[in-house]
Amino acid sequence: GGDDAATRFLQHKCNDDLKLVMREECERVLDSNKVTQYYSQIIDHIKDVPVVGELAEKYDIRNHTLQKALDGLYIKMAEQEKLIRDDPAHRTTELLTQVFGFKQPEAAEPAAEAVAEAAPAPEVPAAA
Repeated sequence: GGDDAATRFLQHKCNDDLKLVMREECERVLDSNKVTQYYSQIIDHIKDVPVVGELAEKYDIRNHTLQKALDGLYIKMAEQEKLIRDDPAHRTTELLTQVFGFKQPEAAEPAAEAVAEAAPAPEVPAAA
């Protein structure tokens, strides 16, 4: 699968659902920054330009912005996925270990035994 196989799988399976979940917030941000208002003003100025005006009128700025936000999310996810795959220090949970098919190396037993032999266990007083 590659360094970003899990991210690509998620993108393929969940992109439409994520769009539905994120659409309201994305539109709120666009409206609060007047992006759609300014875009409409641009369209009004270029709508009579052959080809360009027709394309611009059909262009959905809200959907484009939403998809670009998701694309940015996938890029960040892919970066983190690569770190998890490449560096055991980033496999911080048992779930990550299971999902990415890696088994954490177990602590060396001889070293633990050597420490136990070097320091005798304290005696526990007998219960009365």
